[in-house]
Amino acid sequence: MPRPVRGSRAGYCCGEHRGPQLLVLGMMLAGIWAGCQNTPAISSSPWALSPNAADWRAPDGRPAPRLSGTDLLFTAPFPSGRDRHVWDMNVPSTFAAEGVHGFEWVYTLEPADAFRALTWHVRSGAGWYAATLPATSGRQQVWRPFSDFETEGAVAGWDRVSVFRLSPWSGGEGRGTLRLHAVRTRRARLAILRPGPESVPREDERAFAEQTAQRWLDDLYRIGQPAVTLDAPGLRASDLTPFDAVVLPYNPEPSSALLRALLQYVDTGGRLWVSYNPNEELAAALGVRLQSWLQATPPGRFHQWQFTEDDWSGPPSVVQSAPHLLPVRPARDDAVVLAHWADATGRRQAEPAVIISPRGAWFSYLLGRDNETARLQALAFILDRHQPSAALTAVRHKAEQLAAATSSAQAMPEAAQQAQAAMESAMARSDAAAAWSHLSQWSAAQEGAGVTPIRWPTDMALGIWDHTGRGLYPGDWNRTMALLADTGFTDVFVYVRYGGSRPTRAVQAASAHDLNVHAWPIVFNIEAADPQSLAEYRRAGRLQTRADGSPTTWLCPALPENRDDELARVLQLAGTPGVHGLHLDYVRYPDAAYCFGPACRRLFEKHYGRSLPSWPEIPPAAQSAFETWRAGAISTFVESVAAAVRDHYPQVRLSAAVWPDVATVKPQLGQDWPHWLEREWLDFVVPMNYTEREAELRQWMQRQLALPGAAGRVWMGLGVTASHTRLSPRAALRQARLAVEQEATGVVIFDLNATTAEGLFPLLRSIQRDTK
Repeated sequence: MPRPVRGSRAGYCCGEHRGPQLLVLGMMLAGIWAGCQNTPAISSSPWALSPNAADWRAPDGRPAPRLSGTDLLFTAPFPSGRDRHVWDMNVPSTFAAEGVHGFEWVYTLEPADAFRALTWHVRSGAGWYAATLPATSGRQQVWRPFSDFETEGAVAGWDRVSVFRLSPWSGGEGRGTLRLHAVRTRRARLAILRPGPESVPREDERAFAEQTAQRWLDDLYRIGQPAVTLDAPGLRASDLTPFDAVVLPYNPEPSSALLRALLQYVDTGGRLWVSYNPNEELAAALGVRLQSWLQATPPGRFHQWQFTEDDWSGPPSVVQSAPHLLPVRPARDDAVVLAHWADATGRRQAEPAVIISPRGAWFSYLLGRDNETARLQALAFILDRHQPSAALTAVRHKAEQLAAATSSAQAMPEAAQQAQAAMESAMARSDAAAAWSHLSQWSAAQEGAGVTPIRWPTDMALGIWDHTGRGLYPGDWNRTMALLADTGFTDVFVYVRYGGSRPTRAVQAASAHDLNVHAWPIVFNIEAADPQSLAEYRRAGRLQTRADGSPTTWLCPALPENRDDELARVLQLAGTPGVHGLHLDYVRYPDAAYCFGPACRRLFEKHYGRSLPSWPEIPPAAQSAFETWRAGAISTFVESVAAAVRDHYPQVRLSAAVWPDVATVKPQLGQDWPHWLEREWLDFVVPMNYTEREAELRQWMQRQLALPGAAGRVWMGLGVTASHTRLSPRAALRQARLAVEQEATGVVIFDLNATTAEGLFPLLRSIQRDTK
């Protein structure tokens, strides 16, 4: 997450539907189709792929695709040894990249487990542009701007392309079929400024900034607004003029050249959407005035946006927790506060959360990933202030996604039919607020229809990670615990930030609802430490060092003093009265490029018995010894925690969140958790099995449960709302069912937030506790 600043993809396309359909569905889809023709986000002259099977050829001798209605069907049997299939077609003369910004694909993989990935290549000159598409279940609608394509070889530009190549990759599950519904180009009306060195000079912040930018890109597409990403180097105001607005997701320190281009863009009628930015010139350009940086005291004070503007038609509030703000105030009469911050009880704070003016929108903190439904709705209605009909476009886009899933269902519940018809009526009279409300009702009715309850073993745990450490309703742990108990959870993993206090209140509230609380600290990664402590660790040479010699914000586990400090910190949490467990996280290295500092060199050379002049390069003869020594430092820490917890707090269960791939986790991350299980240092592990692919999940689970010492000690972590995986409520339920079938000891959901509470919790209540 950003440091305190001091000072001033699944869906549906417009097209034909097949499968069992009710009359009301057909009538409603006809309305959606008519609306799609006038959607302003679509270019007036996009190129669309003609469904002509004869246009395609297979260099590897595979049969050409066949036509099924308006779909192209590509069959990929993937025999033993075949990892990839290729089909090519010459680029038609009707294709032109001018005036459009990227491709949109609509496809279904049947079954998805037969595929590992799907790539779309475009030959240009002697090279290729390439985009990798997801291989997940259900009908996929995916957008990739030209700017995000990777390049292979010497490309000649998008105006000199000659071949389209479609290439599915084997997922190891045999025969599969790719049903290609549509490929087309689209124009983007919005752009996102990529957070490179020109606007995020701190390298340790850049990865987080890139995640925030990706969240904006994904969210905008989810509301029917494809966006492009722009690189700052050499960017001119004229490069921005094709776009209605440019988003600065987290670009805290724009260079003078970049700032000049942005201000010129605003002066010529462009709009900026800016979040958590200390630049006074940008603020003045949008009609706002920066205030002093502000900490959220008490924690949870800034828990949600509460919309307070009289003419607001979107959601009344959106959960968007902020640990601190860069507060702003309107500085001009035409700058309007749309939303104030509020705490979890709804008590409004004085600080504005969102201010809008004719020149853009200003957010006093970053866009979070919580409360997905309300968040997307709010973005659509904020955008509607600058781009009339944006809210209706969002409803139409989401309705198309839902209609695609519904069109193949055996039946629609009556409540879904009624909500669907009401939504269509509201759209016809351009009532976006009512249309969104009815769409949500339709979605909820359809999501819960036909769910088969899971027969859950009585002794199988159901846990959830609370990554905020404050519960779903900050300040009211009893309300959070009551909801979790009612949903069927047995265990709650409560995050304790570096330097934070014991989770005493959470434990007290949980005991009244028969829930187990596990204190969940991050170890070795001390990014959240105060700057003074980090500086002291750096001066003392106690931080990990990258292979290139640069320091990090991770403690070096090879140093005994670091292991001792972390042991003392986690033991304090284990001593929390009434706490059920201690759950270690980040008990690893960041990746294989760590740790290569002077202390590691000295200690490894002593262990290895000879000097290594090529350091940090490890000779092949020493590689295995280095991997074992490196992992041994982490294992030594885990062993010491296990011994201390059992000596002092034998009632506390010790666990760890671990990476899923048992084959690579030791050489890559130094996290030899199979060894920890075998030595019985942990009571259980929670592999973070974050994937949208059920075949991959099944493989991971089978390998994990086959390990020595795994019996009764593996709980499966599912990434429902993780940074790289998003599971629908039904998909999450399918993954939980798979964990039951594999006879795991428990399931842990990531994570506790408004999105999972709204969508997944109602389905989890269908769990039926049973005996084995």
